[in-house]
Amino acid sequence: MVYLVAYCTKAFTTAACGILVDEGNLSWTEPVQAYVPAFKTSRPSTTQKSASEQYWWISYDFRSRFLYNTSILGVVSHVIKQASGRSSGTFLRERIFKPLGLLRTSTSNREPPTDGNFATGYSVLDDGSLFTLDQSALEDGQPQGTAGYMRSTVRDMLTWAKAVMEAENDDGPSSFNHEPNGNGHEAIEQVLRQMAYIRTTRRPMIDEKSPLENSYALGWFRHMLPSSWLGSIGPNFGLFAEPPLINASGCPRLTIAHWGEFNGFLTAFYNFPGTESAVVVMANCSPGRGDPTDLIAQHLVQNLLDMQPRVNFQEAAPEAASTAKLIWPVLVEEFVSKRVQNTKHRPLKDYVGIYQSTDYKLTIEIYELPKAKVGKGPIPELLGFTINSLPRQAAKLRHYHYDSWTFISDSRDDAVRKGMEGFLQLSLLIMNFVVNDTNELPWLDWDLQGGKCEGPAPGLGAAVPPIQFPRVAVSTAQRYCL
Repeated sequence: MVYLVAYCTKAFTTAACGILVDEGNLSWTEPVQAYVPAFKTSRPSTTQKSASEQYWWISYDFRSRFLYNTSILGVVSHVIKQASGRSSGTFLRERIFKPLGLLRTSTSNREPPTDGNFATGYSVLDDGSLFTLDQSALEDGQPQGTAGYMRSTVRDMLTWAKAVMEAENDDGPSSFNHEPNGNGHEAIEQVLRQMAYIRTTRRPMIDEKSPLENSYALGWFRHMLPSSWLGSIGPNFGLFAEPPLINASGCPRLTIAHWGEFNGFLTAFYNFPGTESAVVVMANCSPGRGDPTDLIAQHLVQNLLDMQPRVNFQEAAPEAASTAKLIWPVLVEEFVSKRVQNTKHRPLKDYVGIYQSTDYKLTIEIYELPKAKVGKGPIPELLGFTINSLPRQAAKLRHYHYDSWTFISDSRDDAVRKGMEGFLQLSLLIMNFVVNDTNELPWLDWDLQGGKCEGPAPGLGAAVPPIQFPRVAVSTAQRYCL
């Protein structure tokens, strides 16, 4: 069965870069501007830019510390296209999927398996029933596609794991004559290049004085077990008072891994170069009750490699699920405690308009809801917004306080049904319309980058302000997508 592997796509993206480097079409040391001249970086608090300029905001100097980032893969997609003359998805299909025999792996819904055996994503409602989620629209050509557009199977991902480890062990010069082997596919060492560099060029994740490695390579997490940072990118991190610790009394053992989560799909991918073994677990469920794939994967790993003492994951799973159930009531409590009561909003027409971030290629249309669409209750929904004119990227806004509006749902189940299960954090749910000296609203702020970090990030809150969306029009077309 085919599943969305989400952020496990990143390792394939860096593998594509490795091929281009080996062929001389790309360099690890050249600046991005050598391939994408329009690419610029700046710190948002110090930059004044014209409407025609685009910048990539940075929080820390390059290579100064680890900070996990998904959207930067959109830049890598542009680099691959410039270096190869093909979209990243086309390059992966022609240079990695087909040569390795990954016949059920693709980067688009337009390339489904011929037998129709494609998993449907689900979320779990509070009463335990399942809610079917829309099929992911993430695919080749979209800004962040290279971070998570891949669909694949357990068998194909295990084939990939084997190919990566074999290429990593045989990373010599390549002739690139692309002669097929006896199975009709290219020899592994002719397909994947620079794998040793990709998987060992790393940045430490944490500042702890520990002899055991916790780092991030090019699209790969590296952990020397035992590690309390294992799975720190995943939904389970933060759901345990003390995270499960496999191999606690064993000899240190390196795992190179990644995790994926998006739109009702979860993937846990572990491989162990020392024993040339791998574990892949996929599921078609959201992480609303924790991530079962990572717990199952760690359970399999500790049994496969005889790690001691054994962690009881049958006890760990209910703990994760119980903690996950508290996320919604904690959000509601924060919503109420931080809301300034009895403030009034401006006339609704003052907020209506088109707000645009050229840096992030996002356009937000704010409009008044027609009477039939206005919400009920003490804090009714009065405005609506649509992102990039996409009907599935639309929501209703209710007044929070002053000139701040929110699209918080009525309940956790309501959030699931609206496709907003990933927005159960107050900073993500509020749009702040900023007032200038002439009492106008020239832009809105939206903290789309709020959230936990994998590893310490000193001063990050101040370094990453909300995204600014300047107002580029004061009215919108009367198109209601809600």
